Amino acid sequence: MLRFMLLDSDSTSAFARAHRNYREADFAPHSDARQGWLTFNKTLVSELQAATRLSSSAALREMVIALDELRDSAGYRGLDDRRGMDYHRRRPQSVPHTAPRAGTWSEQNGHESIALVAPQLEPEARLPLVHQAVEAALLEVAAAMTKVRHLAPVVFTELGIVCATDFGD
Repeated sequence: MLRFMLLDSDSTSAFARAHRNYREADFAPHSDARQGWLTFNKTLVSELQAATRLSSSAALREMVIALDELRDSAGYRGLDDRRGMDYHRRRPQSVPHTAPRAGTWSEQNGHESIALVAPQLEPEARLPLVHQAVEAALLEVAAAMTKVRHLAPVVFTELGIVCATDFGD
């Protein structure tokens, strides 16, 4: 979506002013610059909404609406929440069974021992629940990207860009 918005000079100028780390080189076609691949979150969607308000392309604004609906959908939020929860559960600072917090060797009464940690899953981290979260999110992503795909030729036309599009439908 961001790459579509960058086709519109008015929107690009507004986005450059709104996005604090914007550098044109990071967003050049075929760029692999890490800064050019932004995190999909509420801030980015808000910046895109503000930027595309200046566009002459109504379809471009509709694309941003599709992204906002995706970001706000129950399926996507469920997966994003799950990712955040699982990350914090697995990092060594959070749980005792992922990494030792102190030395594993101890000596008591002349005996040396080592404590070994073993990974274990919490009940809500079981495969069926993770699968359900991923499936629900992917269905939401598919719906949003279908909207974007159908809007793409309209955006090109509205921006006066001649482009052959064949999405196989």
